[in-house]
Amino acid sequence: KSHHPRAIEAAIKYFLVQATASALLLFSSMINAWSSGQWDITQMTNPTS
Repeated sequence: KSHHPRAIEAAIKYFLVQATASALLLFSSMINAWSSGQWDITQMTNPTS
């Protein structure tokens, strides 16, 4: 049985959005850890992150 193209498109779009959000959060916490020395993202002090 073939999958519908819209379902495949929606699944790919969902995956890309989730991967982008995860990468953004990881990048932000890495910048914060690099500048402040701690991995706590609840109180970020660096405006770049």
